Amino acid sequence: MRLPRRGWPPPLLLPFLLLLGPARPFKLNVPKVLLPFSRALHVPFVLEAEGGCTCIYSHILVTGHLLRCDIIVDMINNIEIISRTREIYVEDSPLELTVRALDVEGNTFSSLSGMTFEWSIAKDDDMEGLELSSKIRILKYSEAEYSPPDYIVEMEQAEKQGDRILVSGIKTGAAIIKVRIQEPTYKKVAAALVRLLVLENIFLIPSYDIYLLVGAYIKYQVAKIVQGKITGKFFF
Repeated sequence: MRLPRRGWPPPLLLPFLLLLGPARPFKLNVPKVLLPFSRALHVPFVLEAEGGCTCIYSHILVTGHLLRCDIIVDMINNIEIISRTREIYVEDSPLELTVRALDVEGNTFSSLSGMTFEWSIAKDDDMEGLELSSKIRILKYSEAEYSPPDYIVEMEQAEKQGDRILVSGIKTGAAIIKVRIQEPTYKKVAAALVRLLVLENIFLIPSYDIYLLVGAYIKYQVAKIVQGKITGKFFF
């Protein structure tokens, strides 16, 4: 285990689990774990044993195999918001946003479980005069048909926000989502921002290529989809 650099406060005890299954596992699922330093809580990470191993961490008496995983504790240098897309549709399924934390060398932390974050809708300079919540809103997992990790469920029950949230589009336009670490230890770590576009989910009918003779014409329909259902058609 590598402890924080000289001058940093000593870390709290780090809870991590080594799961040994019945199928004679000889390898850990990760060779190295990077966990954030925290004064307020323990950030857990689960180690699972698999087949084959080259490092030393735990001695299995029955087989004689040795397992190892380096546990590194370091300070968070900056955070980012990870999203599978930057575009969401009005009244469509929510989009999940997650936090990725990195150390000063750019390494990604293995877990942020249980750490408290503050998510908010930030002001967009290009959309002055509009209410911050007019385009997008932040949802709890309990408000949507999603199954988050257990620690997120516990945090929501305690009225806290974790390293992941859901957002839903209300009206077309642009919105900025902002997140920062709430723990005082990281008050100097800059907040992360992501700009999302909220669009109408519309399409043409027919939506395939059309080949016409000279002088022929065809009427198109514009349809709108809301929550997987076609809600309206317009001719032109």
